[in-house]
Amino acid sequence: MNDKTTWRPPEASFQGRRVNERDLPDSAFAFPRRRKEPLVNEQQVRDVIERFAVIKDVMADDREAAFANLQAAAAFYGIELKDKNWYELFRRVKEGQAKAQGTPPTT
Repeated sequence: MNDKTTWRPPEASFQGRRVNERDLPDSAFAFPRRRKEPLVNEQQVRDVIERFAVIKDVMADDREAAFANLQAAAAFYGIELKDKNWYELFRRVKEGQAKAQGTPPTT
């Protein structure tokens, strides 16, 4: 695990059921300082990976911490994350969205 990782596997009581975000600890979020993007199940991790480039109001250091948390959560849920850093993930997601929309990517 990366030394910037704050993510911890959710308590058993949170796994597999819908929970209110305010009941989750900060360590359950990709962006813990802002309590954005909970990572308490496999689908949420996949969703955050696919939306990483469009998450608003976060700075580069927030994205770096979120990427470390995504790496930890992805490993926990058995999801392969090929990107080596947050910028690679950001670019890949942005390019995929641009391709889907038929427009050139912006960074």
